[in-house]
Amino acid sequence: MNDLSITQSYYACAVNRRGAFPLLAEERQICLVAAGLIELRLAGCIAVEGKRIRITAPLPAECACLQPLYARLDRDKPLSLEKLVDLYSFSLSARPMAELTAAVGQSLCAAGLADEAKGGLFNSQTRYLPRTEAIGHTVDMVRAELLEDGPISDEAAAVAVLLDKSGCLKEYFSPFELRQMHDHLAALSRQPEGRNIQDMIDYVTIFMALPAVGAAVSAGC
Repeated sequence: MNDLSITQSYYACAVNRRGAFPLLAEERQICLVAAGLIELRLAGCIAVEGKRIRITAPLPAECACLQPLYARLDRDKPLSLEKLVDLYSFSLSARPMAELTAAVGQSLCAAGLADEAKGGLFNSQTRYLPRTEAIGHTVDMVRAELLEDGPISDEAAAVAVLLDKSGCLKEYFSPFELRQMHDHLAALSRQPEGRNIQDMIDYVTIFMALPAVGAAVSAGC
């Protein structure tokens, strides 16, 4: 199996068996946006300066499923994180999140790692159901890098942090394993070579703390 991207890995483990984000789980959807931003940042496409994002390079082919998100950022001036969260928090329209979800789901289908299905009200929505191989690959990757000795890649750390912040990680690992992962990430983040990991932890924490996310979660959107 080809390695999944950060966003594909997160999506595979964050949606339910019907290929949808669970109700009352706005944080899972917002973390999909955070996953895309982290992936774009690691690819050198964007720069995050404080709480603002600016485009720095064209979108590479390996990030093609993030075109809907990249297009929302491709402006003459940097976009604030708060405005981006507003855009994806259903305050005005569900379209931006639907476009991003569809693009990621379709990329998994193209790789033979998800199946299309109909769902939602009157079965009017196209859903993308990750196959067990995609879920298992992601879980095994996180387990191998965070629970065993050896280096931790930025990609594995990002997926682990995103699944943890969205409340998904506990669905795949025991409380004991979760403590080990947290300890491992914390120890690594204090070392010079773990700067990227600490940046990602800080970034997702800030992203999840923005007012639009907090309001949506509190309201049960």
